[in-house]
Amino acid sequence: MTDARTATTSDATLPPLLFDCFGVFACLQDPESEQRLYQLALGAAVPLAENTEAELPFTFERFAEVYRGVRKLYDAGEWLGPDYWKAVSQQLDTTFTPEQVDALIAEDLYSWRRVDESMLGYLAELSAAGYPLGLLSNIPVELAEIFRTKPWLRHFDSITWSCDLGAAKPDARTFEHAAEQMGVQVEELTFIDDTQENCDGAAIAGLRAHLFVGEGELREFIAELTEEHQSD
Repeated sequence: MTDARTATTSDATLPPLLFDCFGVFACLQDPESEQRLYQLALGAAVPLAENTEAELPFTFERFAEVYRGVRKLYDAGEWLGPDYWKAVSQQLDTTFTPEQVDALIAEDLYSWRRVDESMLGYLAELSAAGYPLGLLSNIPVELAEIFRTKPWLRHFDSITWSCDLGAAKPDARTFEHAAEQMGVQVEELTFIDDTQENCDGAAIAGLRAHLFVGEGELREFIAELTEEHQSD
């Protein structure tokens, strides 16, 4: 998916910026959501506090490891929700009922719903100033369908969802595609992500990568980047 903004609104004197979505503009899962997913995966009829670790078929740490470990194919669009949760169950050496799978899919989608309103405000500022803006997100099909309707996406010139591309970060193809969609060379593009692995992948692909740690630090970085870009 590309283009909510017209190309003429971007200012060539400003550095093109490519952003991650989750962990930058959309919030990461909160601990409560992670625990609800774990509870659903266990299928426990009693609160976790009433169980001892020895009685549980798998620990929360093991569940979290598998949840993240097999997610790349889900993000790449090769799996839908039922396929992903089947893979999770196989890694955990268990079986989820159809009802569990439905509940896990629903809770998983719900857990990624929150956004950082302050960062969305900063995004609007960057858009109004004329920065060329792109979004590159690892996201499964079902979640992308929810996010495609978000009004704040209009601030981006180009949007790349991993599930549409068939590849997920840090695959070099994701960065190359995003640069092509923005009409710039990879070496002209600065990528901002909250995950070091993705920043490393972007750097290997030829982009300038910046690890996102918070809005204040990002504002300083982009101000310095802009000054550097305009002095060249």
